[in-house]
Amino acid sequence: MGRMQQRKGKEFEKLIAKLIGSTLGEWLGRNPDQYDENAGRDLLTRLPFCIQCSHGKAINVWKKLEEAHRSAGPGELSVAILRKDRHPIIAVMEIGEWLQLVAAALRNS
Repeated sequence: MGRMQQRKGKEFEKLIAKLIGSTLGEWLGRNPDQYDENAGRDLLTRLPFCIQCSHGKAINVWKKLEEAHRSAGPGELSVAILRKDRHPIIAVMEIGEWLQLVAAALRNS
């Protein structure tokens, strides 16, 4: 990965951390160990999510979601937060995990 791509990724992770933090009032930080062989958790948080971020021209959605899934701990939901150049930011989850999230939201409403 080139320097420009690393800078772009770092800035995107900081943007997502700030967006989630300001919306939910929850601290998120960048994972300093994200480039180890078990990469997949880009942001550290107390929220029950394993978050993998990616921003670029061509993003392999399945690969990013699998990276998050492999790094998720017990009880954590895997989410890939992605932005293709000049497109909106999206969050991708497996349907079963999304349904767990919706069920929890309905119980709390």
